[in-house]
Amino acid sequence: MKKRYSRFVVATMFCMAVLAFAADDGQEKNTILHQAQLKFDQTGKTPTEIKFAGAQQPAVATFFQEYQKYFQISGDNQIQLYRSSYDQLGAHHRHIQHYKGIPIIGAEYILHEKNGAVWYANGRLVHDLKMDVAPVLSEAAALQAALRHIGAESYMWQNEANEAFLKRERNDANATFYPKGELQLTSGRAEITAANMKLVYRFDIYAAKPLGRYYVDVDAKTGAIVNQITRIHDVEVNGSGASLYNGTVAMRVDQVSGSSYRLQANDNTVRGADIRTYNMNNGTSYTNSTDFTSSSATGPWDDAGVSAHWGAEATYDYFFQKHGRNSLNNAGFTLLSYVHANLVGMGYPNNVNAFWDGSRMTYGDGDGVNYFPLVCLDVVGHELTHGVTDFSSNLIYSYESGALNESFSDIFGNAVELFKENPGQESGFPLARWRVGEDLTANGLGIRNMQNPNEFSDPDTYQGAYWYTGSGDNGGVHINSGVQNFWFYLLVEGGSGTNDVGYAYNVPSLGLTKAAAIAYTN
Repeated sequence: MKKRYSRFVVATMFCMAVLAFAADDGQEKNTILHQAQLKFDQTGKTPTEIKFAGAQQPAVATFFQEYQKYFQISGDNQIQLYRSSYDQLGAHHRHIQHYKGIPIIGAEYILHEKNGAVWYANGRLVHDLKMDVAPVLSEAAALQAALRHIGAESYMWQNEANEAFLKRERNDANATFYPKGELQLTSGRAEITAANMKLVYRFDIYAAKPLGRYYVDVDAKTGAIVNQITRIHDVEVNGSGASLYNGTVAMRVDQVSGSSYRLQANDNTVRGADIRTYNMNNGTSYTNSTDFTSSSATGPWDDAGVSAHWGAEATYDYFFQKHGRNSLNNAGFTLLSYVHANLVGMGYPNNVNAFWDGSRMTYGDGDGVNYFPLVCLDVVGHELTHGVTDFSSNLIYSYESGALNESFSDIFGNAVELFKENPGQESGFPLARWRVGEDLTANGLGIRNMQNPNEFSDPDTYQGAYWYTGSGDNGGVHINSGVQNFWFYLLVEGGSGTNDVGYAYNVPSLGLTKAAAIAYTN
């Protein structure tokens, strides 16, 4: 079906209508009502986008009351504020739809506000939902079904040392890895419609051996597994790399005593968040990790520990200085990095990996031949951006939403690197700067190429060459990320051509600052 785009369309992104209100023949309709432009979903019941004229912008507090008739949802539904974030463009208020008090996964509406008024709103809601939300299974029975599904040899909460570690890490005597079920409504991997909704218990299950962390959704009526979503977001390569040595770098460290220092920055006098970096000593237990220490603030230090620690500082600085964000959650989240992890012992096929697990960063040492410790700046920025995404959106880590999740990490990992190593430059970057992980690979080619995703058999076009449709790699999250990666490259550097599906494009260079601002607010 041919699409007509009204303005500012980046032809290579293909899967997103960037600031444009599109009309799909016969399926979506645009309406100008009270000087607001509304774009409706395929049912014609919910505006998926509303753009308001300057003089007619409603107040945040009364938005849903004023526009309730356009959302057409019954009295059993509530729209509840979930989270607010703030940047140079104003405030962004994320709301989640609840049915009979139970949240609906994926049913969200975001109000973008400036000076108390809503200038833009977007999202989707579920209509005509009529179902019983009383569970048949107990939470305990549902948890046993989830554990049978995961089938791990051991779990984090079964080890007292792990439980003690978590309490110490969070400074919370009640913290535990033991999963608690939360009733939610979800369509699983099907389309988010009333017909596909199921009442589930959602558990956050952290397996110790083999290592894995997952959301598991168990049908609260039947005990069937509705969905499993990995929470560990990692850098995947084919088993080879090169370490990044940045020379002498400035960083904050903690003076424990007169002649004892460690890689921690806990005073909050320079940054609004603590940054702590630990040595796993080629082990598998976070509990047995130790401080990186030195007898002098200027070292000698462990090089990989310095790279991870400095990279975490650089990532914090980038998001704070460029987007006004105070750490991952915009509220001073502590940045925890664990270096020299034995990933093979944790269940990975090799040590060529790094991952964010929802709470902390873990870095492998590579294979020492083709890949070296995965602590280069863009990889550190990449993994910590997964944390930003976790706290900012509900991009489920599978299939297309997972590819967007991965791409945002590539984008901002790259932005952190450019911010630190090419300060003040807006465009015209060396092509090597558009490679992901180029510094950790022995051949200097990296693991992905944002300027030319096809080099690594990744697509640059939605459903074009190399587009992945299988279930491996969580539905191709590291592969199909190439589409949005190329989009970002074009926004920064500009470019023209014809894409794989026959669309001609000519994109002017916006420069890094504007391109990153667009990506950040997407």
